[in-house]
Amino acid sequence: GLGNLYHEITHRYIHRPPERSLAAMAEFHKPVFFLFQNLLLYRGGEYPANRAALTEQLTGEDRDIWDMLIRCRENGTGTMEDLAVLLAWCEKTMHTL
Repeated sequence: GLGNLYHEITHRYIHRPPERSLAAMAEFHKPVFFLFQNLLLYRGGEYPANRAALTEQLTGEDRDIWDMLIRCRENGTGTMEDLAVLLAWCEKTMHTL
């Protein structure tokens, strides 16, 4: 879940060379897709069955995170700023649950 993603990001940030950490950004869209499905349902919304439905339902910072991860997937990598933004989003989201 969210805690596992947070752990993986921090572990990569501390123990892996930056290029390997940034390459992993291209793969984070999949676990975050499942997280967003559950978050939207938890927050009282509908459970999005696919990426199109998920993208339609996301708003604000959540939508920014999703768009960033899709961009990272398409580019095959991310930036250190992307990694920091995802880490901050994880922290903020954990505090709201």
